[in-house]
This record gives sequence, structure tokens and C-alpha cells, in this order.
Amino acid sequence: ERAPVRSLALTRTQRCYAVCGKGVAVIDLVKATLLSYEKDLHNRKITGITLVENLRCVATSSRDGNIKIWDENWNLQMVFVGHRGPVTALVIYPHGPYLLSASEDETLRVWSLELSDKVDEIHMGTTITRLGTKIGEDSIFSCANQRLDLWTIKHLYKQHTSVGYTVMVLKASTIGPASLFPMRAACSCADGTARLVSPHTGDI
Repeated sequence: ERAPVRSLALTRTQRCYAVCGKGVAVIDLVKATLLSYEKDLHNRKITGITLVENLRCVATSSRDGNIKIWDENWNLQMVFVGHRGPVTALVIYPHGPYLLSASEDETLRVWSLELSDKVDEIHMGTTITRLGTKIGEDSIFSCANQRLDLWTIKHLYKQHTSVGYTVMVLKASTIGPASLFPMRAACSCADGTARLVSPHTGDI
């Protein structure tokens, strides 16, 4: 398919996800080889792509107004529907398993990957064309025409760690002397896994 590359996303494993029309090419930058090319992921041209590496999924947005979540093998996991116009920007929300999107319907929306639903919406009165965030930071920037807005996120609390799935059961676990076996939080998650979390660092 011959079409200009519209958007790029890079991973820590040196993979590049390049958007081309309605498809995405995955390139190994170290070996300089094409790993895969997925066609017709949306009905209209893809406008944005972002990687949620801790959940091992890819999010794509399109001029059809939809946002789709794909697993590592490009199996469709969920679809966010709600924008009344083409999606113009898509980024990872700085805190938690969320996405932030903008659209020609002049709204900013926050989508929860945990709840599979919209959790916030802001009417901007103009179309945002660019969004920028940094994981763990409390700042967001947005661009619209000749306007640049800087946002600060305010919290009642700060997220300690992102598990990635709904926690069904949470218990503190100690085995033997604390000097040998530090305390861990044992989480039973909705995806059928058990995770041990360090209460001090948040590491899984």
C-alpha cells in the first residue's frame, strides 16, 4: 500500500509502529526488518497510535471517530465509541491505565482501559490537533490552531502502581523474618493471574 506515514510510536524493545493509511507497519529497528503489516484496522484513515507497554497493547484512533485497543497479536480487545467526529490526537494519560483523546467534535475525553468506558469529558470550544503527556508527570499540553494550552492535573491521591487489571482480592503477605522476606501485597486479578506488589516501591 502506497501512502505517507502519518504517525509513529516507538517501544523500549526498539520496535517502531508506523501508521500508513488504514494500516500499521511494525518494524524492528535493530535488524531493520519489517515484522508485520496489518491492513484495514479501521474503516477510515488512522489518525493516531500509542503503546500501552505495561498492558502489552496498542491503541489506534481514526477518522471514523473510534479508538480501538489491540493485543500483541492484533486481536481486537475493545472499542471506545463516543466522539462525534474524527479523532485528531491520542496519547496515554499520565496516571493509570487511561487514554486521552481529542476530536473534531471539540472535546477532550479520558477513557479507562480497566473499565472499558469513558470516565471524563471536557468541551473545549475548538478542535485540538496535538496532545502531549509524560508518564508519571502532572502536566498535559494541547495545541489548537495558534493556541497552546498547558494543563496541570490535580489529585486527591497519587497512584502507587498500575496493575493493569481489576484487582478482585488484595491481601498483605509476610512469610518468616522481615529481614529475609519483605512484606508483599498479593493481588488476585480479573485476568486470572496473581501478582505480588512491593508496598514500598510499587514494583510488581
